[in-house]
Amino acid sequence: MSARTGQEDITGLKARPRAVWIDGPRVEDMVIHPALHSGVQFVAALYDICHEPELRGDMTYASPSTGDLVDLTFIIPGGNDDLELSRTVMPPNSAPLQAGHHLFGRSAYPRMVEFIQLVGANSLMDLPAGAGFDTENTPGINQYMATATTPEKTKLFHIEWDMSYSSFSSGQVLCQRMFCGNPSRNAIPLFEPYDKQPFKRKVRNFLNFNDAQVK
Repeated sequence: MSARTGQEDITGLKARPRAVWIDGPRVEDMVIHPALHSGVQFVAALYDICHEPELRGDMTYASPSTGDLVDLTFIIPGGNDDLELSRTVMPPNSAPLQAGHHLFGRSAYPRMVEFIQLVGANSLMDLPAGAGFDTENTPGINQYMATATTPEKTKLFHIEWDMSYSSFSSGQVLCQRMFCGNPSRNAIPLFEPYDKQPFKRKVRNFLNFNDAQVK
């Protein structure tokens, strides 16, 4: 089978519906469902990339059994050339990925969670449940929350709680920090390539200064 196109992928989704449920009902057509349509189109566009004339030669190869152009991810290396092809063509540049993961995992995501905690402050500590708004306790809850839009405000605070204090949030922070291993060890490859000799010379010169050298 030759490399699939985006339209072939969409046709396959319609011909063989997937078992997907959203908010209770089963999704009858993933291609047109509002929650899935954009994702389907995005995946279809990815399939079409390898058919673009300027990229076809780099992203496909001729199948030894059929002669059809097949996605390069399915190549079975038969020698050094095939290994080099799969290594240099398919994977993205690892340096930006490592830098991005290092920045996002160690600082950006934990900082985002901390920012939500600071904005919510003590309002996230004692949140009323939704059932409390239909009881005799409603006036007291409104007074405690100091707003006339208590149900809406409480929903917002519950979302902030889920994102910053819940077990899910803690797991996400841990996952982002440790997903690719020890973050301190992973930072070493980002540090090693830089030429550190100019800075070392400055330190040595500073340590060797004497009064006669100071002007």
